[in-house]
Amino acid sequence: MPAADDKAQSWRDLSICFWLANFSFIGGWDDLLQLSSKTVNYYRLAPPDTGLLIPVLLDVALLTILLWFCARLVRRLALPWLTTIAQCAFLMALMAPSRHIVNWWVKPHIDELTALIIQRSIDALIVAGIVMLVFFRLRIALLIGRGIALVVVPLIAVNLFCIFLLWRPSPESFASRQPAARVTALNTTRMVWIIFDEMDQRLVFPERPPAIELPELDRLRSEAIYATNVRSPDYWTRSSIPALLTGNHVQSTFPTAPNDLTLTFDDGTRRPWSTQQTVFSRVRAFGVNSGLTGWFHPYCRVIGDQLTSCFWEPHRHAITSLTHYRYARSLGIASGMAAQVLLYLDRLPLIRRLNFIDHLRRAELPIMREEQVAEYQRLISESVRMAADPLLGLVVIHLPIPHPVGIYSRFTNSISAGDGANYLDNLELADRSLGRLRRAIERAGLWDKTALLVTSDHPFRGDLWKDELVNWSREEAELTGNRNGELVPFVLKLPGQTKNVTYTAPFNNMLTHDLALALLSNKVAGVEQTISWIDAHRAQTIISSNGKPDQNGSAVANHR
Repeated sequence: MPAADDKAQSWRDLSICFWLANFSFIGGWDDLLQLSSKTVNYYRLAPPDTGLLIPVLLDVALLTILLWFCARLVRRLALPWLTTIAQCAFLMALMAPSRHIVNWWVKPHIDELTALIIQRSIDALIVAGIVMLVFFRLRIALLIGRGIALVVVPLIAVNLFCIFLLWRPSPESFASRQPAARVTALNTTRMVWIIFDEMDQRLVFPERPPAIELPELDRLRSEAIYATNVRSPDYWTRSSIPALLTGNHVQSTFPTAPNDLTLTFDDGTRRPWSTQQTVFSRVRAFGVNSGLTGWFHPYCRVIGDQLTSCFWEPHRHAITSLTHYRYARSLGIASGMAAQVLLYLDRLPLIRRLNFIDHLRRAELPIMREEQVAEYQRLISESVRMAADPLLGLVVIHLPIPHPVGIYSRFTNSISAGDGANYLDNLELADRSLGRLRRAIERAGLWDKTALLVTSDHPFRGDLWKDELVNWSREEAELTGNRNGELVPFVLKLPGQTKNVTYTAPFNNMLTHDLALALLSNKVAGVEQTISWIDAHRAQTIISSNGKPDQNGSAVANHR
């Protein structure tokens, strides 16, 4: 071959190898696109950096060089059998990224059966091409492969777009809103509202496993109104918390900026959360200063101007791409590159039987634990401070427990980032946290004037975690039946209350918004008035099967 032709062929090979390398790591580019979006920025403390970008770029570069070297070697040796193997390998390499496209780009918009048919059709087309190459030496097989590979060309532009988004200065605000000025306290009653994330009523009280002890919750229940049939607004924190704080059921949510979340209400209207009245803005009219310490939502960026004191911690693993990013950022470039390779191998039909993805998830688990331990410790410290602040009339505390992953050992009674901790361990940590908060209130001399509520944003989601948790235990599977819970706890100790009252009628804990207003405005006081008030208002918060308030008092929850 003339030198000029050989050089031209070399450049063509390099271009094809570059395209194929990009296509192979489409999962990484997909993560980067998500990481550069406004949706993901909602969960961040600060603008994105290059923690995942550099590993993906290096993976693409190294694979391009490797593929190009192999292509040049095959051409120089000019062995028919080796050429056939290389051509089959080229077709096989298209299978993994095509599966990613179907699973992540196509499947969310169509039914599962149609997505499966599309994926099987692509697989069959690739296998047919390999058969034609091996047994018939038909070059049409390569045309099939090149046709599929044409989708790679636009990825070059996508890659450059990712780089631009990640490196450009973010015009959006990651700063907290200016806190509200303190008002002169006019009320005598104060309220501390504790939301334990994913605390399940069944596992905490009526069917508590003998393997755990919850003395603080039992003690509080013995001197409080204990409601046994309470549901949450939603099964997801992103929708449930805004519903609890605004008192209006939220059908769906969508992050639109680092400092705002669009809420879709039952009547179809969409409004930014930052513009909505919440329990905090409403109690200011009663001379109540509010404080909030919370997890997951960027409270101080969204509604911080309604609060006189605010502290929050992000859920650093709220979506899969964030987990991959945290892994690469924590363990370095080499580990980030290895993770992307494992994600690629997991998409190959036969190789995925080796469970490479489980190895990656197990490697990511200690990082998730360590970060959730740090999040919890910072949050509980701020929560104790706010709960004991006499100038705060309303304090909402949203803690990341007992939400998985397990960060506590009930055997050593200590915070633990090691293996073995699970949901039941976190339940004991929630109990210890309640005791710590109670003692802080008592030491401040505020116990007899404080209404203390313990509830949750949603019950335990066994159906979710059985697939999401690589360390899902037999103990958890047996206790939940791999199914979602239905009820959340609701334990309300009123100022001066010393005896238990059990309330069995159904309602949604979205009612807490209006109940807090009634208590803090002194319209309701004492156990009897509170029970009567709940009786009079509970029906309007019960969610029917169509996701809207049921005036007939149906107790069917809204599942999503």
